[in-house]
Amino acid sequence: MLGSTLAQAAEVSTISFSDIGSGAYNPGPYPSNGTSFTSGDLINNSDGTGLFAGLETQLFGSESFAVATGTSFSFGNATFGSFTSTSITLDSSSDTSATYDILGDYSSGSFDGGQEVNDPASFVITFTSDGDTISDSATFSIPAVEPTPEPTTLALLGVGMGGVWVRLRRRAA
Repeated sequence: MLGSTLAQAAEVSTISFSDIGSGAYNPGPYPSNGTSFTSGDLINNSDGTGLFAGLETQLFGSESFAVATGTSFSFGNATFGSFTSTSITLDSSSDTSATYDILGDYSSGSFDGGQEVNDPASFVITFTSDGDTISDSATFSIPAVEPTPEPTTLALLGVGMGGVWVRLRRRAA
C-alpha cells in the first residue's frame, strides 16, 4: 500500500481542535464512503505551540466541506483569524474512520495583531464512527504540513522504473 508521512518544517506552529457537538458525513454508513463532512461545534484547544501558544479556546461553530471541491472548507473568527482551503485530500480511511489533509491559506486575527497574511497552512481532520455516534478532531499547522512519500513508496517507484528500463532494453536488443 502506498503511504505518506507528514514532513514538518523546523518552525511549526500547531493547535488541536475538538468537536463539542456531533459531526456528520454523507452518504453513510461509513466515514470512508463520505463525500461531504460537517463538524458539530468546532473549538480549538488551549495546547497551541509557536504562534498559537497561549491562545485561549475559541468557538467556531459548525464547519463543512465537500471532498470533491478543494476550496469548499473555510473557518475562522476575529480572534483566531481565517483559514481557506485550496485542496482536500483523503489521507487514510477504514470502515470506522476517515482522515483528510486540507491545505490552504491562513491569515491571523487579533490575538497577534494580524501579522500572518496568506501563510500556507494545513488542517488535518479525522472523522470516526462507532456505529452510533460520530466524532471528529483535527490539528491545524503553519507552515503547512504536507504529505511526503515514505521510503517504501519511493522503493516501489524505483522497482517499477527499473522494470520499465529492463523491458525497453529487451525490446531494443
